Order: sequence, then structure tokens, then C-alpha cells
Amino acid sequence: MARLTIATCQFVIEPAVEPNRAAVERLMRSARRRGARLVHFSEACVSGYLGVEVDSGDRLDWDAVRGAMESIARLAAELELWVVIGCNHRLTGSHRPHNSLYVIDPSGRIVDRYDKMFCTGADCGDGDLKHYSPGSAFTTFDVDGVRCGLLICHDYRYPELFREYKRRGVELMLVSFHNAGMTADRDAHYLMSVPVTLQAAAASNFFAVSATNGARRYAWPSFVVDQEGWVIDRAPRHRAAVLVNTIDTDAKLYDASASWRDLPLGRRGHGPAQRRPHRVVGGTVAGGAEGGRIRRVAQSQADISACNSAGIPSWYARRALSRWAMVRAPNSVLPTERLATTQAAAR
Repeated sequence: MARLTIATCQFVIEPAVEPNRAAVERLMRSARRRGARLVHFSEACVSGYLGVEVDSGDRLDWDAVRGAMESIARLAAELELWVVIGCNHRLTGSHRPHNSLYVIDPSGRIVDRYDKMFCTGADCGDGDLKHYSPGSAFTTFDVDGVRCGLLICHDYRYPELFREYKRRGVELMLVSFHNAGMTADRDAHYLMSVPVTLQAAAASNFFAVSATNGARRYAWPSFVVDQEGWVIDRAPRHRAAVLVNTIDTDAKLYDASASWRDLPLGRRGHGPAQRRPHRVVGGTVAGGAEGGRIRRVAQSQADISACNSAGIPSWYARRALSRWAMVRAPNSVLPTERLATTQAAAR
């Protein structure tokens, strides 16, 4: 049985690095006293958010950022905690920084990093892309037998990302937000859209979600969702808080999609025993309950055949390939390897 106690933390993020470091370390100590093994912090909570707390990467005190991260890593080792924490990641030359989550293990080592893949903005002069370079890779790591995955803020708008993490065996999603620059007119939208979107992601993929946010004005409160999609804990708005919850991957919870979820993920050997593989035969769907004529569509026969080989019915493949293409294409905005092709114009 895999059980992981996680602390979901929020605080008011400041423009200066030092008060952010002090707040992080205070909440880490609180989380440890309450039995947490993993502590989850919000987006850019050490460095501040470029374009909001800090004007640009050129104005950021990178020496202070490095010192703060080293201090946090030392405390992680002292407390024997896993820490997932948001901080800008400096790149070489004139490249804009990444908006990143660092993974620190209980020995105080930074063992991995996730770089936000979907930055807001239409081009490199707009939105987040004015200040940040987008990332291009998924990040997973295991704590106490629970596989964790990472996303940042605007990434939550893309269900394909959650689906890919599910394919990689993730059981707990850590999604960090900041709500930097949030205004009163958009407050109600995010109070509605963030919880329902993450609840749907949790329920459809049967994994738990920790969603942490900053605590500034108009920021929605951090919360935790279980595998059924229920919000099981929620922080107060606009003040520092630590939510401590235990994620049990063997809990007997309702999973409506258990029988068929692996089918669109392309896994063999799953689903009800009576399912028979479908295959394309001269434009006819053969197998299953009955055959039938199908209409040719824009996707190539090679793509359809590849899905058939994975045990995916042709009718489902044609419907889904338009979404899957983003994950499958080697030069897409969502490659499965660490490529530098994503939104290259923004770099």
C-alpha cells in the first residue's frame, strides 16, 4: 500500500527574494511538524513572477535567488523533506528564463526540474512569453511509492498534459499557480474554472491533485482533490496556510472509467475480457460487436494502423488523433523528450 503525506503551502509572494525564502522555510518547518513527507509550493514563489513582482529577468537579483535556493535545499536535508518549489531558472546568453519547479530530495539535492510548457501570450512580445522561455518536457518522480507529476499554472488548460502524465503512471499531480497580476474582473472566473478543471482532471484520470497558489489579493485559495474528484481540503484566502493530507493510492474510491481508461491511452491487455481488438480491413471496421463501413478521414492510414496495433478501435482513433497529434508529432509543441523546439520564437 502506497501512502504519501503532502503539505500544500501558500503565502503572499513578495518582490524581494529574502522574505520569500523566510516564508518558505517557516512553512517547511510547520509542514514537517505536522508529519508531511513532501512540501508543495506555488509558482515563482522564491524569485517572484517576472512582469509582476519583478519587471524582467535583467532586474532580478540572481545571486539572491541562488542563495535562497541553497538555503532551502539545506533545510530540506535537515528536515528530511521532499520539496517542490517554484523559481525562475536562468538560461545562458540572451535567452529568457524558464518558469520552473525544482524537485529537492531529502538529502538536499535538486534531482529534477519542470519548466512550464504553456506560457500565456500570442508571441514573444505578449503575456508570459514576453518574459519567459517555455519548456518542452514532462517531469515525474517517486516519493514513498507514489509517482508524482508536475505542471504550472496555464498548463492546466490543456487536458492532453494530464492524459500524458496518466500514461506515465502518475498518481499525484502537483500543479503550482501564482495568479500574478490577477484583477477583480477575472477573480470570479478563476474561482470557478481552476477547481472544476482540476476536479475533472482528477476524476477522469483517477489521480489526486495538489493545487497551490499565491495568497495575494484576488488569488483563489490552494486546495487538494482526491482521485474521485472531490475537494478534500481548501486553504483560507489571502493569508499563509499549510494543508496537510495523506494520499492513499489503494483507497477504495469510485473510478467510473477503470474498465476502459487504458484503451485510449494505447495500452494492451486492459478493459473488459469480452473486448476484441478492432482492425481496419479495406475501409471496414472488423471485430467487436459488429462491422460497418467507415469513411476515410484526413488522418493517414499509417496513424490509424498504429492505433489498431495498440488495440484502439479505428472509430476512436480517428476521433482522438486530432488531439493526440500534439503529443505524437516529433516537432510539436508537446514533445515527449527534452527538445528545444517549443515556441522557439520566444527564446
